[in-house]
Amino acid sequence: MTIGNALFAELNIQSFRGLRGEISDLQGRIASGTQDPRASADPLRFVRLSAATEQQDTLGRYADNLRLAGDRLDHADTVLAEANQIAQRLGEIALRSATDSTGDDFRSALAAEVEQLRAALIDVANATDGGGESLFAGLSGVRAPFRESAEGDVAYHGDAAVQRLRTSETRSLQTGVSGAEAFLGVERADGQVGSVFDIVDDLAASIGAHPGARESAFAAEGGLRLSLDPDAGSGPTRLTVEGPDGRAEVAADVAAGSPGALVAAINAATAETGVTASVAPDGASIDLAGAGTISVSRIVQEGARGTGPAAEAVALDAGTPVGAPEALRPLRHDKQAQMDAVDTLQNHFADLRSKVGALGAAAESQGRTVENRQVMIREAVAGLEDLDVAAAITDLRTRLVTLQAAQQSFVKVSGLSLFDYLR
Repeated sequence: MTIGNALFAELNIQSFRGLRGEISDLQGRIASGTQDPRASADPLRFVRLSAATEQQDTLGRYADNLRLAGDRLDHADTVLAEANQIAQRLGEIALRSATDSTGDDFRSALAAEVEQLRAALIDVANATDGGGESLFAGLSGVRAPFRESAEGDVAYHGDAAVQRLRTSETRSLQTGVSGAEAFLGVERADGQVGSVFDIVDDLAASIGAHPGARESAFAAEGGLRLSLDPDAGSGPTRLTVEGPDGRAEVAADVAAGSPGALVAAINAATAETGVTASVAPDGASIDLAGAGTISVSRIVQEGARGTGPAAEAVALDAGTPVGAPEALRPLRHDKQAQMDAVDTLQNHFADLRSKVGALGAAAESQGRTVENRQVMIREAVAGLEDLDVAAAITDLRTRLVTLQAAQQSFVKVSGLSLFDYLR
């Protein structure tokens, strides 16, 4: 096939342009020190590089999650340390208020301080992390999960869930504790599980409220009448009954205004105590009788959270009340019970700090693991991306020589004519 001069020139110019493009691309890769990123250059290397890059991005997300988890755990530890300090001060107040020499004026001052500490605990419970997200709202997204109602009760508007972040292909890390665990699940000395704020409210009530009900036991000779708090509602009720034959703790599920179940429970323990019980003529109170001194104490009405007395008691003489009824405070307002409750509160926050500390240590350990994996994957990516500069320079020189030889050949061939062939 015959090729004309014009076509010959065009084909050579295209070839020179392609060589110059390859040379320019090679010079750029030598300058950057990286391999050709196109899949067509090396399909196998491209696949391996894509997988390594994806793994590198995944490890970056794990590292970010661990940093976020560490930040939240650090904030939670700081907040719980503050809560523990408040609990320690509450313990000092409980101890001071239990002293018989403490006057009413000083009790009022202590009760006022307890209210201030209660407000501080609400602020602690609504603390946020460095990003402004609540530490104790669970997954609800509520900014202030603990709110005080108009009646003075503190209600929780979060949930019991705990935020977790993925830290590896197979692991996730808890980033704190739930508000329900931190501030609602405290087991009291009387066996009830209540909130932190219930304990504080009971301490304030035992210090400053119903000063006429500072005793939790009542004793009388021969008989007494016990009237439970009608506002306590229905629910399990426990109390200690002591008579001439001994002492027993009795319990019953009492319906409001109907003490029959508790009467039956007291009579079931008559062999231990020597005390019998019957429903009083008013239908709402309990009459206790025994051949000697009888007493009632340690009254627990589960679910009752009021500041008033748990019951009233009056001595009986032949079934007739003698004197004025005396108010009895519930067991949770007892001096020793208050000190035990606040001590439990301190231990509760200390345990939470230990748990958060263990989670923080786990975050640090997993963080080191992720960092080591990131170093390894960076080395793998570098091995796939980095250019063999010596080989590339040799290739560049070869291409430059090829271009120069091609250009010289083109000049030589394009300069020939018929007379050159005849010569």
